[in-house]
Parts: sequence; structure tokens; C-alpha cells
Amino acid sequence: MYLWVAIHTDGQMRELRERAEAAGAVFSLPLHISLKISFPVEESRVPDAMAAIRAYYATLAPFSVEVQGIEQNGGIVWLRMKENDTLQRIHRELDRRMEENFGVLPHPYDGDYRFHTTLFIGDEQRAAEIYEELRSASVPSVIRVSRLLIGGSESGRAEDYSVLETYSL
Repeated sequence: MYLWVAIHTDGQMRELRERAEAAGAVFSLPLHISLKISFPVEESRVPDAMAAIRAYYATLAPFSVEVQGIEQNGGIVWLRMKENDTLQRIHRELDRRMEENFGVLPHPYDGDYRFHTTLFIGDEQRAAEIYEELRSASVPSVIRVSRLLIGGSESGRAEDYSVLETYSL
């Protein structure tokens, strides 16, 4: 099974989500900022991995993330977050805990992780069209982090993930 950990941001970006959906984006998950690239965990170890994530979440206090703006990167349109020491620390700690306790090796992108909220993934031409629709959208300047997510997928494909738990700080 694949697990995924994230910041729940949907409630703070309702207008942006509605505008993205009107432009043709389809969301299977709430809008979020992933804290680590999804990772495989042996099925028998999933409950322990989720407990470890919950235990780490319990050490965190609410914090804020500044928003950089809407960007297109190939077939992806995202809301980019400004670099943030707290996000980096959480990312590194999740990497460390998952590797030490569950043998989850860091993904190659974990070394240069860019925190973002995905607004569209697909064909590059369609991404350019959606970017044009969204680039002038009003976006919050700051996201207040107070809810975190744990998600899962049997296949590891983005469209197959679902939220397994929501955790409030």
C-alpha cells in the first residue's frame, strides 16, 4: 500500500478550487500541500506507519505558510508555496522516521522538494489553458496550517488516493 501525508488546505482555497473546476480540473482529494512524496509500505506495516505519522503530527503546533503564486510546470498547474523552514523540517523528519522505522527510502525528488498545491495534472496544452484561466485568480497570501491528512492508495496512482484520516493540530 502507498501512504501520503499532507496539509489540508481545501477550506482556505474554496474559491480557487471552484475556479479550477470551472476551468476543467477534476479533484479526487481535498486541496492540500503534500509533506512528502507518497511512499510504499508493506500492507502489514500500514497500521504502524500510520501510528508513527500520527505520533509525529502530535508534536506539531499550528503554523503558517506563505503562498508564492500560481505556476505551470509542463503538464502541471500548481499553487507554489514559499520556502519555509517549518515545512522543510517536517519533510526531513517524515523522511527520517519512515526510513528508520519502515525502510522507506527517500524519493529522488525528496532532496529538492517543492511544496505546492496541485490544481491540474494532465496534457501540457490543457495545463497551459487552465493556467491561463487561473493565473489571475485571487489566492490567499498565507495558509494557516491546523489540519493534516494521511491518505492511501493500493496502486500508488494519483487518482486512486483517498483520505484515510484527518488530524487537527
